[in-house]
Amino acid sequence: MSAVPRTVLRAIVACLASSSAVSAQTQGGRGGPVAQGTQLDLEGKGAQARELFQKAIDTAPTPAAKANAQRAMAMSWAFEGNCRKTIEYEQMIIDYWVSQERTNPGTPIISKAKWPMKPLASASTLATSMPPPDGTKKGTTSG
Repeated sequence: MSAVPRTVLRAIVACLASSSAVSAQTQGGRGGPVAQGTQLDLEGKGAQARELFQKAIDTAPTPAAKANAQRAMAMSWAFEGNCRKTIEYEQMIIDYWVSQERTNPGTPIISKAKWPMKPLASASTLATSMPPPDGTKKGTTSG
């Protein structure tokens, strides 16, 4: 497994920290699918966890609940070191929050005063800038 770039890990941690209020409201309580999936992830049962996260995504009662379930799915993929899938789901979450900022332009989603890091490149840019899994450099062939 290749090392995950520090900036990607920081972005994931920041997203988790900023979602605590939404998470508490949208997990469906202690027995909800996101909470159950999170427990399975902690037990190393990622495939089973992702089944529950997908169920939560498919049945989410609100867009915020769906974004929360997508974040859980992204973290599940991150636990397994699958950066491309992690970024795929994080991009869905980013798109949701960007749409919320457009809907409510006077209310920034993340207060700049509380954001300690410099903004990162877009998730899609990060995904395309990552080295291939075989370790070769882009634009070169092995052999």
